[in-house]
Amino acid sequence: MSEETKTFMIAGCKVTVHFGRSPKGHWTVEGSVSSGEQDHKRTTRFELDGATSRDAAESLALKKAGELIGNNVPAVKQEDPGTNAPTVPPGIQ
Repeated sequence: MSEETKTFMIAGCKVTVHFGRSPKGHWTVEGSVSSGEQDHKRTTRFELDGATSRDAAESLALKKAGELIGNNVPAVKQEDPGTNAPTVPPGIQ
């Protein structure tokens, strides 16, 4: 089977990915991330190309979906185990 569609729920968002093969034999992904309801619904589409395996394509697709959702960097990290003082990563302030 060279084409397949999968749907995931990640952080309350619907992630749909369709895997296929390019004419050159690489794996491609057409995906979307949908969030919100009714009038506040938003869908962001993405495409990836050039993965050498199906597993690599899925890994890249989930990474891209995570970036689009915003879960790639936590809002607060615990960096100092001695004081448990929260620190805010650069760019989140």
